[in-house]
Amino acid sequence: MKSVFLFCLGMLLVGCTHVAQDRSCVSFGSADYCLQPSVGVTAYNATRSVTLRHSRGVEKLIVSLEVDAIGVRMAGLTPFGRRLFSIRLDNGQAPETASDVPVDARLILAGLQFADWPLERVQLAARGVEARIAQQDNPARSRSFKNGEQSLMTATCEGGTRPTCRRVLLRYPTLDMELTIESLDVGAS
Repeated sequence: MKSVFLFCLGMLLVGCTHVAQDRSCVSFGSADYCLQPSVGVTAYNATRSVTLRHSRGVEKLIVSLEVDAIGVRMAGLTPFGRRLFSIRLDNGQAPETASDVPVDARLILAGLQFADWPLERVQLAARGVEARIAQQDNPARSRSFKNGEQSLMTATCEGGTRPTCRRVLLRYPTLDMELTIESLDVGAS
């Protein structure tokens, strides 16, 4: 009887692991964008000024981003330097987040990966039956993340080249949110 109970408990636990959502994925309702490991991405450090426009108003913050062979680390700060949130994504691990505000750091990191990283890496992030990521070969090098015909995220690089675009306009149409991301790095062209 005890072995039957343990077997049933084991099956229940195994079944639950399939139901749990991947914590590295950001849901856009009909599709997910899953944060990617930094393997194959050129290491860089970046500081960005971010203006976030949403239905509740406008927020300004500074984002510090480190990408290397170990993983990705990002911190969101007020313009006066107070930490609002942070995220650490070591390759092969679930992201570790800390936040003092109701902001999903994964959403901002997903947007920065989508906007900055090489297209072939970003394309691996799309999850969903009709989810796809494409880039137009126009001067602004616009990218789009779509599920079918529904636009979930768009990014336009203005000035410079990825990962050091001088300015990025990032839109989340289904979330009614827009981010203007400007490089604060001296080397950005």
